[in-house]
Amino acid sequence: MAHELYILLSNSMGELGYSTQSTISYIDTLSNLMTINKTSAIGAESAINALTKAQMKGKLAGVEAMTVFSNMPSVLGTLTNYLKKNAKSTKEAEKITEQYVS
Repeated sequence: MAHELYILLSNSMGELGYSTQSTISYIDTLSNLMTINKTSAIGAESAINALTKAQMKGKLAGVEAMTVFSNMPSVLGTLTNYLKKNAKSTKEAEKITEQYVS
């Protein structure tokens, strides 16, 4: 799966200024999340398309967010853990969430 992801994402990641190493790390993370969540091939394709659109917009929002969360529910847990670790208050957590997910 990682090879297919690299083929699908390398151009857009490069256009966004990511290095090859950053792209490979991102793809490894996506691949692991899809394995953990037992994401189907169709679900994986939907999630990848949604994430690519979100990258171009700079935010994961609306239909794209719901697509990612429904196909890779552990992403919500990862976001929750990140907010718990990095936000010192509820207000700060809301600010971080608004910055990246709306």
